[in-house]
Amino acid sequence: MNTIRSAGFEPVHAVGSLLSRLAAPWWITGGWAIDLAVGHVTRDHADVNVMMLERDEHALRGLTGVDVQLIAGGQPGSWPAGRRLTAVPDPGPKGGPGRPIGPDRLVVRGPDLPLPAEVS
Repeated sequence: MNTIRSAGFEPVHAVGSLLSRLAAPWWITGGWAIDLAVGHVTRDHADVNVMMLERDEHALRGLTGVDVQLIAGGQPGSWPAGRRLTAVPDPGPKGGPGRPIGPDRLVVRGPDLPLPAEVS
């Protein structure tokens, strides 16, 4: 992991350290996955995208020292107990003219995460 830290991958390493506490599988996706594949950071990132199996999303509730927020219907809020993520995007233009809102996701923030993790 020292190579990853020294190459500008600190946010990915931080998310990996946090999620390594989970017994459930997870994957880095999006732009960071491309950067990891090519071996260097290709652009600035606003977050670290993570994918989990729907059946395992509840494992995030066991993480301590972080804030997990639900983004549903494009709006941030708390993640109520028993609430499952909706994986199918809303087809309507509720986010503005011609902008569908998309599927639910979770955003994880914490003092040890340089960038938030967006979990879908």
